[in-house]
Amino acid sequence: YRLEVMDNYIDITRPEHEPEYSHIPYDERGMIKFHTVNLVFSFLIALFLLQTVLSQKNGNGEVHLSSIIIGLTCLIWSSSSVCEVIHLNAYKRNGIGSHFFDALSAHFEAVCDSLISLLLLAIAVGWTLPSDISVQAKNINNSSILVSACNGLRNPSVAIQKGNPAGILSIAMFLVHAIIAQWGRIYDDDFDCYHDLEHLPGKILFCLRFILGIAFLVGVASLKRSTHCSHELSKFLTTFSVTGFVWFLCAPSMGVFISLVAPVYRRHQLVSICSGVYQLAALSSLALFVTADSSKSAFHKVSKIGGGDDGLSSLSNGSSMQNSGNASKSIFRIGKSK
Repeated sequence: YRLEVMDNYIDITRPEHEPEYSHIPYDERGMIKFHTVNLVFSFLIALFLLQTVLSQKNGNGEVHLSSIIIGLTCLIWSSSSVCEVIHLNAYKRNGIGSHFFDALSAHFEAVCDSLISLLLLAIAVGWTLPSDISVQAKNINNSSILVSACNGLRNPSVAIQKGNPAGILSIAMFLVHAIIAQWGRIYDDDFDCYHDLEHLPGKILFCLRFILGIAFLVGVASLKRSTHCSHELSKFLTTFSVTGFVWFLCAPSMGVFISLVAPVYRRHQLVSICSGVYQLAALSSLALFVTADSSKSAFHKVSKIGGGDDGLSSLSNGSSMQNSGNASKSIFRIGKSK
């Protein structure tokens, strides 16, 4: 038999709008631009906070710790986007990317979630508010874990003490989020799937957010029952509780909704975009919240954030003022004590 050799040619033509070949899959198209915009906006929020901190430092010598926490969170969120841009650009060239930077991006994202969660929980139990407006723990033994945790969240100098439940809670919060971020990578090591609810780590994250959201609501509700909580402050706390609870449930709810309405090949892209947008919205809102002055709301009028009155003058019992003296000497403010 005579075999004829046949030459086969395959001509792959690139689209005119794509000047160079890209290994980026369809569901990741446009993500480089999105993460670039994300990092720019988060960095601008950090610069705004830095400018506010410097003006406060030069004005009265006092800077509230919450401003520094939000500024640090913005920088970490910006770093997450930087790492993801590095990974996507590498993936675009070689189809492999950088597993290190992709994992680092997921862990930065987890740290941001932990910081915002702790900040919201701390405010929910009365951080920044005067000592006469605090979580009501009636019928609970003063040595109980719940009371110790609330006191620690209200005062970092208490939280850093050895064995304090608030300090343990903070460490556990970071560890659990880090474990979830790393655990999720065994399901997809090409692209970050931190908020993906199609695997077990994502479902655990859903449950964690729901539990934290309930704890947040309980803390705010207890503040509203305080005898020194005015009607205007109670109205503000109601709005704050709804907004904060929406943040806690936003990521899991968004994941569930997208998984129901979006095709499989678009889910990761939509989840990444939505999570970036709602996180930027949260950081922007918190940045405005921690930099507002005393005229902004009833909360800022009495809160140490707004530089308002410490509220202790409203106490009729002098011993209560004396007992709260040590709590006011916390590390919440950088500068002279309030």
